[in-house]
Amino acid sequence: MGYIDGLSSGTSVDTQDFSLFFLSLGMTPKGMANAGEVLDLCFQWIAMIRSLVTNDDKTGNDLLHDYHTELTQLSRKSFQFWENGDPTSFVSSVVDMLYLYENEPGEILRGDSLTAIPGLNQFIATDFSSRCDDDKPTSMAVSRPPAQKTEGAIESTPPSPPQKILETAVLRLWHKMDSKFRVPKTTFKAHILTPNVYRSPRSITACRLFQKVLNQFICV
Repeated sequence: MGYIDGLSSGTSVDTQDFSLFFLSLGMTPKGMANAGEVLDLCFQWIAMIRSLVTNDDKTGNDLLHDYHTELTQLSRKSFQFWENGDPTSFVSSVVDMLYLYENEPGEILRGDSLTAIPGLNQFIATDFSSRCDDDKPTSMAVSRPPAQKTEGAIESTPPSPPQKILETAVLRLWHKMDSKFRVPKTTFKAHILTPNVYRSPRSITACRLFQKVLNQFICV
């Protein structure tokens, strides 16, 4: 029909438990004029493939489940007849699995070779209520007198300043409840003042590595 002149697809995000699929279309001027029809055709093909994978007309089985079972069996056979290889690559792969099997160190060598179909993610948030909507004020809230009204002025509540909730010889901690943006998340900011960072090239390198690791875990 002359709607597209380029097509590409593949994996955009690939993790141990799931992958994200992408589809890119290079549209012709005729295709852009009929973009709705092109999108309908794309989703029709996706729906057809999904129905074929999740339901086999011949056996009535869930083919996607069967594919996972086949992959599990192949992984078990690969582990059973695993040949010797480069010890450096082996150690590197084992180190990546330490955090997954820290409670079961005996499973590190087998890794995910004997793992069955991945389960559902149990950590997806479902409660998005904000603490600023609580009926009872929290102990961190700061009580302030109501703002005085002036003629012609719009009534508003002045923002409360951060409240100091902890102070020690080496730490001062402040907290402020957000009631303006109403986004269910927490923002944490830390300022660390210490002369030890630039004491030596080794300490500088160690602190930079610590910062990168900390940022990676926070942004996950």
